[in-house]
Amino acid sequence: MIPSFIDLRGDMKKLILTMFILIAILLSACGSKNETKQTTSLDLAGQKLKDFPARILQLTDLKELNLKDNEISHIPSEIQRLTGLKVLDLRGNPVSEKDKEQLKKWLPNTKRLFTWLDWFTYITRQIADALWGMPSIIILVGTGLYLTVRFKFIQGRGFKHAIELVTGKHDEKDDPGEVSHFQALSTALSATVGTGNIAGVATAIAVGGPGAVFWMWITALVGMATKYASCTLALKYRDIHPDGQISGGPMYTIQKALNMPILAYLFAGLALIASFGIGNMVQANSVVDGLKMAIPILSDPEMASYKYYVGGFLAFAVGLVIIGGAKRIARVASYIVPFMAVIYCGAALIILIANVSEIPEAFKTIFYLAFNPLPAVGGVAGIAVTTAIQKGVARGVFSNEAGLGSAPMAHAMAKTKEPVREGLVAMLEPFIDTIVICTMTALVIVIVGVWGANKPEGLTGSALSAYSFKLGFSGVFGNEFAHIGAWIVGIGLAFFAY
Repeated sequence: MIPSFIDLRGDMKKLILTMFILIAILLSACGSKNETKQTTSLDLAGQKLKDFPARILQLTDLKELNLKDNEISHIPSEIQRLTGLKVLDLRGNPVSEKDKEQLKKWLPNTKRLFTWLDWFTYITRQIADALWGMPSIIILVGTGLYLTVRFKFIQGRGFKHAIELVTGKHDEKDDPGEVSHFQALSTALSATVGTGNIAGVATAIAVGGPGAVFWMWITALVGMATKYASCTLALKYRDIHPDGQISGGPMYTIQKALNMPILAYLFAGLALIASFGIGNMVQANSVVDGLKMAIPILSDPEMASYKYYVGGFLAFAVGLVIIGGAKRIARVASYIVPFMAVIYCGAALIILIANVSEIPEAFKTIFYLAFNPLPAVGGVAGIAVTTAIQKGVARGVFSNEAGLGSAPMAHAMAKTKEPVREGLVAMLEPFIDTIVICTMTALVIVIVGVWGANKPEGLTGSALSAYSFKLGFSGVFGNEFAHIGAWIVGIGLAFFAY
């Protein structure tokens, strides 16, 4: 039933052909309207300017303006003429707080850099946009599409058997490993259900519009095959130590199967670095944002320090679990993830059932904006569609981790003699967290209407999801119960991220 593993070296020609076909499809989706004007920039850094140069206000086609390290304290309101300005660098200038606030209103779509932290954030986003450009999309989606065809659509053929494995129908007591199929699945899901499904999908819609959800679905469907292959390989090439402990993951597959030890060490090192960001910082930040929406008093400037206490508590609580090793991590995840998933999905279902007549229109909006521009998001037609694809794929991968390489580390610990069994179990993850839970979150956001021009300024991620659930509960139960929706998202994020 399950085909043997492919030799990527031997099948490289087919894989490359798949990539080229996908490129053609994506380019046709973007259309021929993707026209951009040549960037116009002006560098006046370090000129010791005391006043904002009036001549700049005549350059209406200006895209980038560098006024770093001058002595400008006041920004004239006429700067609103520069509607095409993308980046305004004012680092090192004593700009008043009043003018900083005014610039937000005058140039809402401009990246305003006042501090080195602003600059670092801007550069980081530029790098992220470059990394999550078409090359990454082609590699991730193309590989998943290739494996889907190569394994003869294992997503459908193996789905029923995967459910049986999770329920323990085929478990054997003498199987090697540390955790059950269900515990391995829960551990892997704990990294994505919550931050990926609550914060990730909201960010995708905020930046790429509802059409990004369609590309999240595509990423999940083909990602099921990628997850199946990567996690099966993790079991096949794992190390079982004399004391019964397990070590496994893509680095072992790379070293043993491909005989590339340098690449294996490189992957392990980069995965360690990534664990601080995508594995911890994103989760902690999502918890803070979610709690802020659930508990309004935390938005008070005097309560700004609460985020440090939240971070400290999370670090302490996580430390208690990690000390217990892989078994304790899996045991805790197997209790928390299903419990919170049921509560969150139940809350989403309440909103969706109350607005069941609007669900078809929500799906129609998602499908339409997947291939058509949304001016409020992109401005230029091709850019808007490209943004939907880019953000959809990026957040889709963040949601289900298909292709990242982190999930195989959790699944490598599973108790089984057959690597393919755990591969089938892992294949369920993209379906559960993206096709099911992400779709619920997306439908709630689209139905309550907090996207595009109707989205409150500055609201994204978990805060946008919490706000959407708050509005949803308000429509179902009235304003007096609206806060319950925000609480469910905020508290749910805290448990999921933990």
